[in-house]
Amino acid sequence: MYGIAAILMFLLLLVLRFRLPDDEPQHSPPYSQLLKSFWALLRKQSLLREAILIGALNFAAFSLFWTSLVFLLEGYPYHYSSQITGLFGMVGIGWKDCSITQQVKSSREGAYPL
Repeated sequence: MYGIAAILMFLLLLVLRFRLPDDEPQHSPPYSQLLKSFWALLRKQSLLREAILIGALNFAAFSLFWTSLVFLLEGYPYHYSSQITGLFGMVGIGWKDCSITQQVKSSREGAYPL
């Protein structure tokens, strides 16, 4: 199974290598200057602060929910095996994908569409 995954990853590498365009940066400031510019942007852009806060809270809620759900399902009264609780994790992946889809949609339509 790992061999198949390795072959698929290598094929993906080849496809991306030849399909993605070459993109040279206009200028390349030092990394320290980029980090300093982030803090300046964070001070100026309230929408950026809001997006960071929402993303952090979503991550915390997602992690807390799925971690506590695993402990609940493996303990009394359910006593599910790790395979069954892993299936609940697969549902979580679907939930994450739906969340990403909604984030992309809200980015295109604006944060607060009517």
